[in-house]
Amino acid sequence: MKDNVTPIIDDIKKQGFKAFEDILARKESESFFVDFKLTQKDDYSGQKTLFDSDKKNFAKALSGFGNSEGGIIIWGIEASGSYDDFAKAIKPIKSVENFKSLLESFISLLTLPVHKTVENFIVKKSNSANEGLIVTVIPKGSDRPYQNISDYKYYMRAGDSFMPVPHGVLQGMFGRSPQSDVFWMFNLGNMGIPKITENKAVKWNVGLMAVNGGLGIAEDIYGFIRTFSSGDNCQNNIQFSDIENYNYQNAYGVEFSFISKQGFRLGYEQRSQIMVINLELLPPFTKNFCIELSIGARNQQVYKKIIKKTQEELNKIYKQCISNPSEKQLNEIWGIDLHGDSVA
Repeated sequence: MKDNVTPIIDDIKKQGFKAFEDILARKESESFFVDFKLTQKDDYSGQKTLFDSDKKNFAKALSGFGNSEGGIIIWGIEASGSYDDFAKAIKPIKSVENFKSLLESFISLLTLPVHKTVENFIVKKSNSANEGLIVTVIPKGSDRPYQNISDYKYYMRAGDSFMPVPHGVLQGMFGRSPQSDVFWMFNLGNMGIPKITENKAVKWNVGLMAVNGGLGIAEDIYGFIRTFSSGDNCQNNIQFSDIENYNYQNAYGVEFSFISKQGFRLGYEQRSQIMVINLELLPPFTKNFCIELSIGARNQQVYKKIIKKTQEELNKIYKQCISNPSEKQLNEIWGIDLHGDSVA
């Protein structure tokens, strides 16, 4: 998903309910990537199916965001109804866990084909509360176009609304052969739990895999990894994983590029491990931590991701590793989403 919406999701997951209060205070408006919705009734206790208007709104969003650049629905925020549809009020949903369960059960029933990568998460004001808001994350789909099954229409996001797509536009947008969509995925050694050496160095192994999420066959897969050490005691070593299927180049020991060999291809949802990064951290940290990643393939967009941590952040993570090593520290450095941002 493009970076226009990722910071909003990250902010909500970090701040929790306060993020919605900030949205309200700023009178933030609906946009190409953000939609506010109230449920038909604010109480989903004992409800065994979605209310009609909620089902209708959900279906349009699955089709519209999936056929566009992706976006989020925030269930439980009332929009003003004016020309700019700004956030007017927060109205939490009772029995919010049941509402989330129903949303997830209807994902496979509302569009053709099914949008496979939709996420719903609950945000409550307090852990003990039985009410809260739900954020539905609908990425740009790899199986587009998505048809709304209830009215047999295809939708797209236009401004802050979902609009039916005219046949001519639909034909022009999707009347082409399926495209590949190769992006990064990582494979954690030791389940992401760091190893602590005798001299108190913290070590991880992270495998970088190319994954094809598009329906087209991926060929000429290429990209690079650029690493910068955080100090004299730190290392970011690279190991090449698949010399049978990839050609590799090393420039000055910090940039490692690759391109797949002729005849090597990735089909839908197939993956191959390209490299392994061996990370080793040991104070003092005299520079910021930085790894740059890019990946693409023939006739598709290129994705780029930059992972940065300051010296202060590294010190904090290092101390956590020494006192209580777990997979959380690597996730804090690395992040979860390696799909990255598309480069025009």
